[in-house]
Amino acid sequence: MTVTLASFSGKVMGRVRSLGYRGRTALTRQEIVWLRFLPPALARKYVAGDAAQIPTHSGPIRLDGRRFLEKCRLLGIRTDFWVVNDPNEARTLLDAGATGVMTDDPAIIAPVFREKTLERSHIRR
Repeated sequence: MTVTLASFSGKVMGRVRSLGYRGRTALTRQEIVWLRFLPPALARKYVAGDAAQIPTHSGPIRLDGRRFLEKCRLLGIRTDFWVVNDPNEARTLLDAGATGVMTDDPAIIAPVFREKTLERSHIRR
């Protein structure tokens, strides 16, 4: 089991990290901005978290594009989108490289994950 500490407060996340927490932490809003707009090598210097728990967009800024998701994967950062309640949207996000989704209706979204797991098992053979 993996635990990821997250907070909407950058101060809280900074404090958690400064106290020496060695587990996984979610990116702060500022880290998401750096990750989105800086080149990977420079972003890694400013991004301490392990997981981007994000919406698909913030105003006009898209966070669900393949380039952004590839950058996250390159840097070892999980990308979990919220709130996804449409199976087709979940499928599109996973196909683009998202590692997960947060939903209000797991019963509707779970079959998409089963489908993706089966697809991946067939690709590996």
